[in-house]
Amino acid sequence: MCRTIGTLVVVVAAFILVDLASCRHDPFFDNPIPGGGDSSSVDTSQLDTTMNEMSDCDPDSVYFNRDILPFIISSCATSGCHDEVTHEEGLRLVDYDRIVRIVRAGKPENSALYEVITEDRSSKRMPPPPRAALSADQIGIIRKWIEQGAQNLECTSTGNCDTLNVSFGGFIMPLINKYCVGCHGTINPGAGIQLMNYSQIQNVAVSGRLYGAVAGLPGYAAMPQGSHLDACTINRIRSWIKAGTPNN
Repeated sequence: MCRTIGTLVVVVAAFILVDLASCRHDPFFDNPIPGGGDSSSVDTSQLDTTMNEMSDCDPDSVYFNRDILPFIISSCATSGCHDEVTHEEGLRLVDYDRIVRIVRAGKPENSALYEVITEDRSSKRMPPPPRAALSADQIGIIRKWIEQGAQNLECTSTGNCDTLNVSFGGFIMPLINKYCVGCHGTINPGAGIQLMNYSQIQNVAVSGRLYGAVAGLPGYAAMPQGSHLDACTINRIRSWIKAGTPNN
């Protein structure tokens, strides 16, 4: 009897962990915001349009937490692949220490990570079909990161922050592609929500759920998973939403 109960507890715990670690983060989409969910209720305080920050970010350097980790988490560390629970082939690609194990600093072609993301054979390529391959830009930034020594560099700010000129095509869509599409693409999208085009993103934005998640407001699962956006980026998302989510 004790053994049966113990087994049941382990099974239940395993299911809970899988649910938490997967891209199916239901709280992101199920909690309405106060005030009925229109974009004006996202945040009523004055937007800071004059943010100027001193930046220690070198434009020629690749920063792991800002430039590499987000799309590896989104594309590789998903449920059923290389997350904490599934860890296919023993790989948990969720942080620097474990990702760098499949990299040879300075040598992209001799790095397992680079080899699988550039593999021509679909049976060997990662992320595996039917998930989309990494983009040329993503592959390029990984190559540059490895060439620069695959370091765990960080920078603390984003420099000048322009919240007056935020466009969907120039800022919002590239941001979603980098941080969100791995979980909210066309294949088994998290919580059944796709973020592949303007209409889909706009629906989530006007409900308040996009800002609630990226800002980590109470009642929302903080997004993106395994990473976080800087204050300027969050402020720019908020500016776009408050401007009426234009498709510009």
